[in-house]
Amino acid sequence: MALVPALLGAQERGGVFPGVRTPVWFVSAGTGFQVSDYIVDDASASTWDFDAGFMLRGSIEREIRQGVAVGLVFNYARLPMLYSSTAAGTTCTRCAADGTISSYGATVRLGGGPGLHQIVDLFLGAMRYGNFEQKSPRATLSPSSNTDLAFGAGYGFGYSLSNDWALTFVQDAVYALHERSTSPQAGGRLARHFTTRIGVRVGL
Repeated sequence: MALVPALLGAQERGGVFPGVRTPVWFVSAGTGFQVSDYIVDDASASTWDFDAGFMLRGSIEREIRQGVAVGLVFNYARLPMLYSSTAAGTTCTRCAADGTISSYGATVRLGGGPGLHQIVDLFLGAMRYGNFEQKSPRATLSPSSNTDLAFGAGYGFGYSLSNDWALTFVQDAVYALHERSTSPQAGGRLARHFTTRIGVRVGL
């Protein structure tokens, strides 16, 4: 975060490439590799040991000044996992499964400039777990969904091809406040999710 004042101070009105129209609205899309935490959920009497996998990300942002943008962001990942449950009547006490992790909320993006430049992404929103499904035999697992408050930040680099096109490489760390568990295996209330992603940002 010590880099933020420097990033802000380095921005100038007039665009990444002077003399060329600078868009106000931007959309971005990307993909990457996500590593998610082990989660104990007392409400469903289950544990979710997520494996790593690919994720998708999209956002829409509005620049409020050169190098500072606010907007909305959505992340989606369908990850393999080891699911365990002690609930009565469950089809899975310990089995291979798949689960969905999605996050959505507000984002603040700092950084920009011609050529190679630094990026800081801040996030505040919600993280939703759901669509748990046993792999063999196919069966729906509980809960149907669970939503937590989430916050995080990302740091990386971008490369501007023009005033309205840029390539990005960012590493994110997002933390979700899951319900406090009574299990000694829970490892605390914060569930951590780390992502390394690449993407493209386009002006409208």
